[in-house]
Amino acid sequence: MKKFRWLNWGIVLVGMLLTVGFIALSPNQVVMHFNGSGAADSWSSRWGLFLEPAILAGLGLICDRVAAVQRKRSGMQAVPVVLFNEWRYLALMGLVLIGFALLQLSQMGWLN
Repeated sequence: MKKFRWLNWGIVLVGMLLTVGFIALSPNQVVMHFNGSGAADSWSSRWGLFLEPAILAGLGLICDRVAAVQRKRSGMQAVPVVLFNEWRYLALMGLVLIGFALLQLSQMGWLN
């Protein structure tokens, strides 16, 4: 469980560090919402980019708790490896991290 937690919260930390870097490079106003046709319809200051890592941290907490409950239910608390279902949670976290990074680049106007 320890390795899973290191990897899980490491992904959250990478998301935070990416956001800090994006904030340093972003303009003063960034897009916060895109309408159905892809046009920007809501703006905020660059600090609005912290919304994505906050959501990622919440998802990380949920994955951590669910993995702990599943380990306890199956009696595998002492197993020192990352289990298959935990790798699925890490893959989900990684995909969400990539998606949020692309969304932040789009919010900054770099992917237009």
